[in-house]
Amino acid sequence: MTDPLTDWTNILRTHGVIVARNRLPSRWGVAMTARPATAFHYLPRGRAVLRMAGQPVLELHEGDFVLVTRGDAHAIVSDVDYQAIPLAEVIAGPPPFTGEHCTTLLCGEYSHDMRLDGAPWHALPALAHFAHEELQSDDSIRTTLDLLRAEVERPMVGGDALARHLLDALFVYLLRAWGRSARSEGTLLGGLHDTALAKALRRMHDQPADEWSLESLAAEACLSRAAFARRFTEALGESPMGYLTRWRMTLATRFLADGGLSVAEIADRVGYRSEFAFSRAFKRLRGAAPSVYRRGLG
Repeated sequence: MTDPLTDWTNILRTHGVIVARNRLPSRWGVAMTARPATAFHYLPRGRAVLRMAGQPVLELHEGDFVLVTRGDAHAIVSDVDYQAIPLAEVIAGPPPFTGEHCTTLLCGEYSHDMRLDGAPWHALPALAHFAHEELQSDDSIRTTLDLLRAEVERPMVGGDALARHLLDALFVYLLRAWGRSARSEGTLLGGLHDTALAKALRRMHDQPADEWSLESLAAEACLSRAAFARRFTEALGESPMGYLTRWRMTLATRFLADGGLSVAEIADRVGYRSEFAFSRAFKRLRGAAPSVYRRGLG
C-alpha cells in the first residue's frame, strides 16, 4: 500500500534537474523565463533577492531554498535594482559577471506532466520559501542538501544520476516539511498528516474503482459521517467525494495520455460502471469528452 503523496509524484512523473550552478561575485543578476515546471533556487553561499511580478520582493539568505511553484518568470539578483541577464546567456558563456567569488547559486527545476493537475504541491504559494534555519532543523533535508552539494561541487562518475535522485528525494522532504507546518492548513499536504483522514485517503488511492460513499469512507477513518465530512473539508479544502472524483479523473487522464486502454476500460478502472457516466464526469472536470481529449494529445 502506497500513500497519496507517493501516488501523486509517481503519476505526475515529477523529476528534478539542475540547470546551472553559478559562482558569482558581489554584483550579479539572472532572469528566468516562464516555464511549465516548478523552478528552484538554492543559495549555499551568499545572499540574493528574488523578484517576481505580483509578489513582494523576497530576500534570500545563505542556506535558503525557494520553489517557484507555478513556473512564473522571475529574476534572482544580488541587489533589488540590478538588471538581470537571461539564464540562457549566462549558461552559454563566457561568464558575464566578474569579480571575486562570494555567492554560490544552484538553479534547477522540477518537471511534471502538465496535462495532469491537482497535485498536492499546487496548494503551495507561488513562492515557497524555506529558510536556512528550517532546513537545518530537519535531519533528512539537511543530509540530502549536504549530499547534493557534494555531488555538484566535486563531480565524480555517476554524479548526474545521483544528483537527480537526491533532488527527487529533496522535493518530497520539502513537501513533508511544509505539510507539518501551519502554512499547510486547509490543503492536501496538511491533511496527509491527519492520521484518521490519511486512512481514508490511502483507501481512495489504492482502490479508486470501489463504490465509495461518504459513509464507507467515514468508516475507514473511524469517524461518523458528519464528523468525517467536516474534518476532511476543513483539513484539505474540499469535500471527500470531490477529492475522490479529482483523483479518479487524474488517473483517467494518465491512462488516456499513455494509451493502450479503451475509454470503457478506463471508466471501469476509475470506478464508473458506464462509459457514459464516466465521459460526463470527465468532461465536467477537463472540458472535453475522453475521446476528444485523447485526440487532442496526439
